[in-house]
Amino acid sequence: DAVKSVPELTAANADAIITEMKAVSNDMRFMNTDYNIAGVATHSPIEEQVFFLTAKSNAVLDVNALASAYTLSYKQFIGQQEMINSFAFTDAEQERLDYIMNETAQAGLIPGYTEFTAEEIAKLEGVVGATIDRDFFMIFDKLYQMTSIFDQKHLNNNVFLHAWKVLSYNPFANSVFFEEDANF
Repeated sequence: DAVKSVPELTAANADAIITEMKAVSNDMRFMNTDYNIAGVATHSPIEEQVFFLTAKSNAVLDVNALASAYTLSYKQFIGQQEMINSFAFTDAEQERLDYIMNETAQAGLIPGYTEFTAEEIAKLEGVVGATIDRDFFMIFDKLYQMTSIFDQKHLNNNVFLHAWKVLSYNPFANSVFFEEDANF
């Protein structure tokens, strides 16, 4: 897994940071072993790259750096872009994740779950963006079944949908995360 350090994102250094992100994106187009967890030689054409930015990072980079690239189409310059609120969990999201994972572990469906440490949470809060191959995230249907029961009292059908998914990642697909480093 590749993690690139960038200085704390400000209006003054937005051009330098977007240049680093664009350089990594360009490098991912060529066969390389540096950007995937498995360390195999692979590449990600620009049309297969997805660029994630936090809301704050997106605002700073759009207003300060990408405005100077007005002659290029946005898609041509940065590829597909998606905005997220943060890479870190809110307290409510962390509480929900802990509940779901602990319940799943108790049922014997996964070997175990350890909560994020304060250091790991701080690292997630420092991530400003990521460039990921479209095939990095994988979602599989484990069960997809619809059943209905006729309610004779009210003369209607109650319909139940069971959609069980497996969420995973592809260790052979490219992914690079950009984290702020105060010591940059």
